[in-house]
Amino acid sequence: MKNEFRLATNEDADSLLNLTLQAYKPIRELGIPFLAATADLALVKKNISQNLCYVYEEEKRIAATVSIRMPWENIQVCLLFRIFGGLQ
Repeated sequence: MKNEFRLATNEDADSLLNLTLQAYKPIRELGIPFLAATADLALVKKNISQNLCYVYEEEKRIAATVSIRMPWENIQVCLLFRIFGGLQ
């Protein structure tokens, strides 16, 4: 079977939610208020529709995910990071 990276679709939402909740279980147990640790189906679907959400499939099973937030919410913060990051 083929392993691949691809954009997520709404059909992946249930699998992505399960993967996310499993991955962030230790964070949730520590009581750290991280949004992904308490994600629900609506949040996962919002992420798929508003960002670049990629999945990695191994033998037709989602094994990993990464999201790139689009568009940049605060361009000033990004520019400051680039400026100060270049000073190192």
